[in-house]
Amino acid sequence: MTDIRIDETLLNELNLGISELDDQHQAFFLHMVGLRRALIEGSGGREKLMKTLRFLDTFTEEHFSAEEKYMRRYNYPGILVHKAEHDAFAKIVSNSKKKTSDLDARER
Repeated sequence: MTDIRIDETLLNELNLGISELDDQHQAFFLHMVGLRRALIEGSGGREKLMKTLRFLDTFTEEHFSAEEKYMRRYNYPGILVHKAEHDAFAKIVSNSKKKTSDLDARER
């Protein structure tokens, strides 16, 4: 079995000192580690992918909204670039969900 440890350095880099966002970043990271583990180990990868996509669908809406709220509140100078990154990531999640749904439909 492959040993995949949570990278504490990365978690610390994601830590903004805003518990709402820090908790969301940690949940995101843990879901990605779980998906990676399932894919590497070859067990439950498809189910974990579907679970992760459902999580990401909610995450992109809730987290990005909260993060953008804080960026506006504190006049974050890179808000437009960061929002564009959010939009691009949300589009990737949406496209991934569509591809997965299309695959499910073909298998039936």
